[in-house]
Amino acid sequence: MNNSWDDELLNIFDGTNLNFPKIIKSSEIFGESDFNKAFKNPIQIIGVAGDAQASLFANFCFDKGDTKITTGTGFNIQTNIGNEMVIDENSLTSLAFTSDKENIYALECLNSFAGGTISWLKNSLNLIETASESEIYSKKEKDSNGVCFIPAFSGLGPPFWKSNARAAFFGISASTNRNHLVRAGLESVAYQMVVYLETMKKSRNLDLKSLSIDGGMIKNRFFLQIISDLLEIDLTIPEMEDMSSYGAYFWDAIFS
Repeated sequence: MNNSWDDELLNIFDGTNLNFPKIIKSSEIFGESDFNKAFKNPIQIIGVAGDAQASLFANFCFDKGDTKITTGTGFNIQTNIGNEMVIDENSLTSLAFTSDKENIYALECLNSFAGGTISWLKNSLNLIETASESEIYSKKEKDSNGVCFIPAFSGLGPPFWKSNARAAFFGISASTNRNHLVRAGLESVAYQMVVYLETMKKSRNLDLKSLSIDGGMIKNRFFLQIISDLLEIDLTIPEMEDMSSYGAYFWDAIFS
């Protein structure tokens, strides 16, 4: 990988004659601005990075096997795979970050529904009044009583790659109550993450060296415990929810 615009994609989208911006590192100077007179003098713009990559950096995922999950409406998982670019049918491959000597790559999973599933339980089914109640109701039962939820509101991403899949509850019986439905919904978010990580580990013969989780769902300790128990790994939970902005700050502070 030569860190330039892809000639094959440029040909496909007829972009060979377009004037694309120069590709530079996140730690380089992108320009300067006074942000519409917000500052007396223009300031340099440094630390520009993608949301996922910035979070990976902020969670100190610098070694092969270091993994982070960012939760929000959806979730993003990235695993540092070192300086060798690999194509894996169960994941997306992305550039994590670069140095003067090498590129560091990541395997990635994107999903549109994490906190969005909890919002659906609240706003569409009226099973809970606040997102935090998903933990309260889930803990009222020892399990989901056989109820399983597939949160495929917009299909299923990696490792399933089923764009035509749709969301559904399974295993509902006369003994199913609100607690079971809420727990099944909350568990489904954790299960998607675990299935992807287990599949990625096997396909790449890669052990998780560390696992950090940030974003809005870190408030839900029951959800975090499910992931920790299933993967049999201790989780690193940062004090800040928004590690993406923290990562951009790190890039600026370290390299400026």
